[in-house]
Amino acid sequence: MNFRIDEITIIILLYEEDLNLILKCIENIKNFKIIIVDNAGNISLKKQVEEKFKIYKYILNKKNYGWSKAINQAIKQCDTEYILLLQADCSISNKDISILLKSHKKYENCFMTSPTYYDEESRLSYNGGCLPEKKLKMDVLNLEGDVCVDSVITAVVLFKKRIFLKLVYSMKIFFYILEIMN
Repeated sequence: MNFRIDEITIIILLYEEDLNLILKCIENIKNFKIIIVDNAGNISLKKQVEEKFKIYKYILNKKNYGWSKAINQAIKQCDTEYILLLQADCSISNKDISILLKSHKKYENCFMTSPTYYDEESRLSYNGGCLPEKKLKMDVLNLEGDVCVDSVITAVVLFKKRIFLKLVYSMKIFFYILEIMN
């Protein structure tokens, strides 16, 4: 690994996920600072996960707040420069996290990095490309190296917390101004 583990917090959002799926996901990333947000508020699941792994913060929501609100909840708890959002059904190695971070640091204007996805049978899977409104064909991209795309699937994404918060703040101001204008 050519990065410090304390540079990244990993956020995992849950909603009625299977325990074995979660344990498999966490096994490869157990040395990182991990924040779990459970939108199903499953206390039993929390106890089982915490018996096996040290979790930095485990948030149990009393209701399903949805993806965006739950992710924002976790981001507010992060004290690292970088955040990796990871879906519970994804597995990622330290080497792959290192590659994502290296790619992110290489480009000054990079907002987020995301890996190439493979399914459980090692087949290349769709990860990103053009925005849907462009109505272009959504082909699976078999790419080598770093590529800029309009959109990515958010199963695994790495970004800088500071830039994310600036963007969110800017969007809030934008929508507030639109509201005033109406």
